[in-house]
Amino acid sequence: MRKIFLILVMISSFAFGQITLSKENGLTKYIVTEVPGKSASEIYQKTIDWINKTYQRADVVIQGEVKDDYIRFQGIDEKSLCQNPQNKLFFSCLPFRHHIEISVKDGKYKFEIVKLEQKNSLFPKFSSNPWTDLIYTWNKKGELKPAVVGGLPDALNALNNDLKSYILGESKKSNDDW
Repeated sequence: MRKIFLILVMISSFAFGQITLSKENGLTKYIVTEVPGKSASEIYQKTIDWINKTYQRADVVIQGEVKDDYIRFQGIDEKSLCQNPQNKLFFSCLPFRHHIEISVKDGKYKFEIVKLEQKNSLFPKFSSNPWTDLIYTWNKKGELKPAVVGGLPDALNALNNDLKSYILGESKKSNDDW
């Protein structure tokens, strides 16, 4: 019985067309954010500080860096990529992992999405990799399903806005009220 159920699930998952999100579908590869009056070294140092305050283990999250040039990091979001948020009975959220590169220049930085991955539901029984490339399915009209797409750009924009406010000194990430 399990084998039949597994085969039916696999066939139904392969029956839908899949596509990665692109600029035409609502998510751009990068955005250049202006931070007037800040030098490249200030932006770089503030970005390092922001990563240290935002993520629990900055030494694990940071994947690569060149001083005053760029920093590449990854993070996991557990609640921004949800399927069927209107249906309370069959509501589920998929964890997704983002790889982001911040390139700095005087007065601006580039927030670039290097890679997006989703949690692999077949891991560990049927797959050796816990993460797969982030994919979306089309609806019958040939459009991306809006209920799923909605949370992803908002989550990444919130991450960029949080970084920008921290660089400009408008963030509330401090421990002054102890």
